[in-house]
Amino acid sequence: MDELILNAVKALSPITEPIAKATSLKPEMVANIFGFIILGIVLTLVFTTIPEIFAKKKLKKYMEENPTAVRVKLNRTRILFGIIASSTVYVQKVDDAHPVFGKANRSDIILLPGTHKLEINYSSQRMGVFYKTVAQYTEFENIEVTVEEGNEYIIKYNKKEGTYKIDKVEPKKK
Repeated sequence: MDELILNAVKALSPITEPIAKATSLKPEMVANIFGFIILGIVLTLVFTTIPEIFAKKKLKKYMEENPTAVRVKLNRTRILFGIIASSTVYVQKVDDAHPVFGKANRSDIILLPGTHKLEINYSSQRMGVFYKTVAQYTEFENIEVTVEEGNEYIIKYNKKEGTYKIDKVEPKKK
């Protein structure tokens, strides 16, 4: 094990030695810091891709069992990765059951053709002038939507009217 660590330190020495000289740290300490940074990047990649893989498998199985299912996108906007502003339509329940999400990030739901009751809300956040963030949330509302086979839809929230709207969208070509 010690030999493995020494080999890693030697491999990183072109990077770690100049940093060690500039910071008065030992090269081994700088190598350890780089090791933790690399480990953090690897763990982040692993833990962000695993939920996506499971969501895709679950969705594939659901779509095989229900080939007439319809994708309904939930309107989301983000400015600079949501740091400056973001708004989201969120579906809590579909017909009093948990929804089937199309993606791990819950940006769309999958419905069977027909009429469904959705428990839905809207939230938005933006940077404030005097406060760190300004947030707006609506209470969960029950709305009915009707979807047809072969179409894709998007649910949007109109802030001025305080209402939800569902529109057909052109499905992406595969």
